[in-house]
Amino acid sequence: MAIQPPAVRSLVYAQAGFFGFLLLAIAINPAVFSANHGLSFLGEHVKSAIPFGLGILTCDYFLLQTADQLKRLKRPLNDLAPALQVLAVLFLLIFLTPDTVDSVFDWSHVIVSFVLFLYELCLTGWLVFLWRRGDNLSRFLWLLLLAAGLVTMFSQFHFIYYLSEGILFFQIIFSLLLVRLVALLVPASKAA
Repeated sequence: MAIQPPAVRSLVYAQAGFFGFLLLAIAINPAVFSANHGLSFLGEHVKSAIPFGLGILTCDYFLLQTADQLKRLKRPLNDLAPALQVLAVLFLLIFLTPDTVDSVFDWSHVIVSFVLFLYELCLTGWLVFLWRRGDNLSRFLWLLLLAAGLVTMFSQFHFIYYLSEGILFFQIIFSLLLVRLVALLVPASKAA
């Protein structure tokens, strides 16, 4: 019997929690967009660190719930569970490696950020293209995700100065795409 709208709902809660707290952190510290320092800038300043951290923790909690719900499904959907667990760890590492502490933390943060972005791009690409579950809208969103990733990369290398904006758009598109893909996949699955 087809079930698991709870997996989709948990994934929506993860994204809503993250972006809700992120918007609060941005409202508290709007300098994030003028600093060209990325969204983790919010976690490095006392006034915005708490809502930024709560956003990541809320997202991680619901990502892990989604992973647990997906584990109960038959393959290939249960293969997504470990992928979401890895995603939760990478999100947490972003917060735990503030790049303003010293050069080791700075490089650690850059590496974790790079791995997170590449992971998100590959995860959604895997779902859209290899599983062939995506529709035209999903493919279009994935191309937008790639474009936002390129803006972020060129900003990281200081060729352009839209790092925070690139990251924000990347994460918004990733969230929409991930929820869309899981929603497309879950109704077709059967309980284990």
